[in-house]
Amino acid sequence: RYFDEVSVFVLEGQRSALQLAAQAVSTVLHDREDLFGVDAAIPIPLGDCSPLPLSAPVQLDGNSRDWSDLSERTCHFVGVGSLGNAGQSKTESTASLDLALGERDGYLYALFQVRDDVVRFRSRRRRNLDGSDHIRLVLPDAEGGQRRVLVTAERDGPVSAYEVDERWKYALAAGKPLREIRGHWGESPDGYAIELRLPLDLLPGKKLGFAVADVDAVAGPVVGQVGTVPSGAAGAIDLVVLPSPGISYILRALDLPGARITVLDRERRVRALVGEEVEAVEAVERERLVRASLDHRVGSDYDVAPFSGERVTAASAPVQLGEVVMGAVLIEQSNRQILGLQRAQLERALYAIIAACIAIAGILWAFALRLVWRIHRLRDEASAAIDDDGRVLEVAVLTGQRAGDEVGDLSRTITGLLGRLAGYTGFLEQIPRTLRHELSNPLNSLSTSLQNLVSDHPDLENSKYVQSAERGVARISEIVEGLTDAASLEQALRDDEPEGVDMAHLVARYVDNFAASCPRRRFRLRVDDESLFVVGSAFRIEQMLDKLIDNAVAFSPRDSEIEVELRVAEDRARLAVSNAGPGVPDSIRDRVFDSMVSAPAASTSGRPHLGIGLYVVRLIVEHMEGSVEVRDREGGGAIFVVDLPLAAD
Repeated sequence: RYFDEVSVFVLEGQRSALQLAAQAVSTVLHDREDLFGVDAAIPIPLGDCSPLPLSAPVQLDGNSRDWSDLSERTCHFVGVGSLGNAGQSKTESTASLDLALGERDGYLYALFQVRDDVVRFRSRRRRNLDGSDHIRLVLPDAEGGQRRVLVTAERDGPVSAYEVDERWKYALAAGKPLREIRGHWGESPDGYAIELRLPLDLLPGKKLGFAVADVDAVAGPVVGQVGTVPSGAAGAIDLVVLPSPGISYILRALDLPGARITVLDRERRVRALVGEEVEAVEAVERERLVRASLDHRVGSDYDVAPFSGERVTAASAPVQLGEVVMGAVLIEQSNRQILGLQRAQLERALYAIIAACIAIAGILWAFALRLVWRIHRLRDEASAAIDDDGRVLEVAVLTGQRAGDEVGDLSRTITGLLGRLAGYTGFLEQIPRTLRHELSNPLNSLSTSLQNLVSDHPDLENSKYVQSAERGVARISEIVEGLTDAASLEQALRDDEPEGVDMAHLVARYVDNFAASCPRRRFRLRVDDESLFVVGSAFRIEQMLDKLIDNAVAFSPRDSEIEVELRVAEDRARLAVSNAGPGVPDSIRDRVFDSMVSAPAASTSGRPHLGIGLYVVRLIVEHMEGSVEVRDREGGGAIFVVDLPLAAD
């Protein structure tokens, strides 16, 4: 909105400036009757537009492509004048003409490029020839007289030339066209073009008068005429009343960039035209401005060209002789330059804003990336400080420790939390050892007291209360022992020295020994290879087997079969222990290898199960870089599968 308002302000300023310029020019021309008289005008002979030799033949097709050096041989004629037939009102013609002449092989070639907003062709149904756009030629004859020739066309294509009467209305010689004059009419974007060829024999002295007649209405009157032939029925040829040199000299002293200054007389004939070619103001607005000046008023307006947004500002002022208006000054100036500067300023402002936005976005993006990178580093370091079992490996994070922003605050807070968590985790790890130490003496005293009680009172040996007390003491001892083993296992695993272990031999020997000590179960062993080596500790592998097989015995019915299988699968040693028990409930399947997770209701041994055995198995397997999982067995039961990496050769 701001730049639109600036544009309107600029246009208003330019319009005021043009009004002042028009008034200044009109003031200089006031009371200068000598400048507007016919005697002050200079005749333009056709010799100033003399024919030039043509280097190549010209094809009569209404096209200028085969005219060499066209810009050097073209003469321009402006048709702003008031013309009309007798008894008809005078109107303004906006037609203009570019004429090029050339000679070749005894012929005179003429190219008429006419700019006309309304093109009218001749109708065959009408006898008169002047009811459409046409060209008038005046040819001298051998006796010193004149022949009048009218060139017209019914459509794009070949033209017809007729010798006509003095009124330029009806054809002579029984209406037959002249065969000597040939030509072609062709359309152009802003009017039409006509190419003519005349034998030089028809032009004694090479004199030629011409005019382009402009007809806008169907079979209407001639509203304008451009050329050297007078508008009347007779008159001298080769002359036309055109610019006054005195006015042109005055106008050239006024330098208005991108402007065109036109001075018209009371008959609206152009007496001076100075300046650059600009986009034409609409005919209605131009007529209004000229009429306002000739009616003794000063006028101005500006027009908005469609699509481009460019404007043409026009202003007019009257030229007076005393109290009588004898002409008008019309100044037209393109706003392309001034609006271009305004548009350039807008573009520079927009580019600056865009560049600033891009720079700010880049800075914010870089800041965000750095912040994200720092947060990711802090996240990774904090995640690595605690293992999967919740044990604290590092009590401090180094990322952002000295930073003064929120990331530094967060880093220091995490360090404090890790320190407190490490202290609490250490306290929890010491609880089983403390309990074992603190509970061992009372349990030993209680066990000894029960034994002494039975010795002193033999009749109590079969007492259910004494037996229940002994079972409770034994259960408490097993619980304390299991908790102590699990708590000290991780430190013990870190202290173990890895070695090559023949797992096939170890499993076979262990199953044989366990089967001998457990007659209530049947054991079946399947080992594919006689030797199968892994890297680890034989004691820890036996401890793992002890927990797996003890778990299988505890959760399988009496006299059922426990199968132990060892084979190579996917380049790993795979140990599978299966039993025919109730299987692992779905509620704890995902947590069966966690600490303190068990299903005591499914046990068939009657011993307490704290969920420590399978947790120990997982610790040993993960320490050996293996994996353990539980699967369902066909027909009921569970299969515990352990995969350990094979030892290298």
